[in-house]
Amino acid sequence: MNPMPELSRRSLLGGAAAAAVLSALPLSVQQALAAPARPGRLADIQHVVVFMQENRAFDHYFGTLAGVRGFGDRTAVRGVNGRSVFHQPDPSRKEGYLLPFAMNAAHTNAYQQGAPAFGYVDSMNAWNEGRADGSVTRRSSGWLGQGYYESADMPFYHALASVFTVCDAYHASVQCNTNTNRDHLMTGTSGGTVRDTPVTDNTEIPGGYEWTTYAERLEKAGVSWKTYQALDNFDDNALAWFTPFVNAKPGESLYERGMRAVGDPAKKNDPFAMGDALVEAFTADVQADRLPQVSWIVAPAALSEHANYAPPNGEHLTARLLSALAAKPEVFQKTVFILNYDEHGGFFDHQLPPVPPLAAGRGKSNVPVDGEVVVRVSKAGKTYHRVVGQDGRYRVKAADGSLTWSDTLPAGESLVSGPYPLGLGVRVPMVVVSPWTRGGVVDSTVYDHTSVLRFLEQRFGVQEPNISPWRRAVCGDLTNVFDFSGRNPAWPQLPDT
Repeated sequence: MNPMPELSRRSLLGGAAAAAVLSALPLSVQQALAAPARPGRLADIQHVVVFMQENRAFDHYFGTLAGVRGFGDRTAVRGVNGRSVFHQPDPSRKEGYLLPFAMNAAHTNAYQQGAPAFGYVDSMNAWNEGRADGSVTRRSSGWLGQGYYESADMPFYHALASVFTVCDAYHASVQCNTNTNRDHLMTGTSGGTVRDTPVTDNTEIPGGYEWTTYAERLEKAGVSWKTYQALDNFDDNALAWFTPFVNAKPGESLYERGMRAVGDPAKKNDPFAMGDALVEAFTADVQADRLPQVSWIVAPAALSEHANYAPPNGEHLTARLLSALAAKPEVFQKTVFILNYDEHGGFFDHQLPPVPPLAAGRGKSNVPVDGEVVVRVSKAGKTYHRVVGQDGRYRVKAADGSLTWSDTLPAGESLVSGPYPLGLGVRVPMVVVSPWTRGGVVDSTVYDHTSVLRFLEQRFGVQEPNISPWRRAVCGDLTNVFDFSGRNPAWPQLPDT
């Protein structure tokens, strides 16, 4: 059913099921935020908080959640063998395939589960030109990616998704590692639209990358912003990979807002102490009603939910951050809190991501796809990726440093394989918590990390030109997530963590 006729891609989670879940859950947050329901508008959002966690796929976390396109999806793609994409080929098994399996954290060490290989090349192998049949066999330790968590393993996140809005078509920006995807969140690109050789791994270069971040654009526009991070940030603060922040000095705005970390240096190796410091800094700003208009939160390693780190620790950190908002009703009533994940971490998801036409004769696009297609090249024993156009021409640097197109690769460079898509990536979880996203709603609009920037564009009027025309055409801007017709700011009952 649709709560609003004009929001045709929003659908309610099963109300009775959600109510039954909530009625049986222990309570952790019971704040009654008693403002009366009334119509709202985009301008009522004064604060946007983005908390990006690590390396989990949508099916891996929410495949069993009621109402979403998860394991019950009857429209799942079928392969040449007639089986659904859930049946990943595995010749080592007598059935010839491996289905997703529940890991049962109550009786196994599933919270410390490792992950398959998930770099760009590994992910392209698993995707296999859209056949999506290589998750198990075309990368190392592929079988690990078929494991998933159930509601009993992650009760807080499942309850959170059941009473706020969960997006079941939110994709990572690239089928690739952390840095590439966090680049998209913070700059709108990993270099595909602004360089000849985009970032397709976790490489960081001395002196930093040269293109402009969205934080710098906010700074120039006079929109307040801040990064909340502890001394242990798992190297997940993407701003630190860019030249202006590499060069920023204490006392300067870019350093204080983008690089300053909290926590006792003597406890840097204690992730829970780092988590405490992070929560304390965020809570202090909430209590003082001084949250910036835009903020990003970066978790310590052990609380990041990356494979080998227990997801419940990340749940608990999220719960504490949300509790800070719940304890200050007047701040919660004007805040949007976005929980999302940078990339899939090698874990299986059955929804194939949209990708651009890769070459002439392989589909067409009515918008430019420049910067969204690459080939793998090699030079002096090093392999990397170069932007290629649909006409097969390569993007290269001219003698004056400007970008141009060439029929041939630069001297000494040889073609290895391709073309391949940069985007979109594998589906990842996203839950949006706010007074305007209550009700247990599923939004099935296609989004990616650049959608967060486009939402900020809509709210604060600061444009991000690095986002490609193709992404703008394919992905939404998150405004469909919100129901401003008559909000209910009361804080729901959620389970303890």
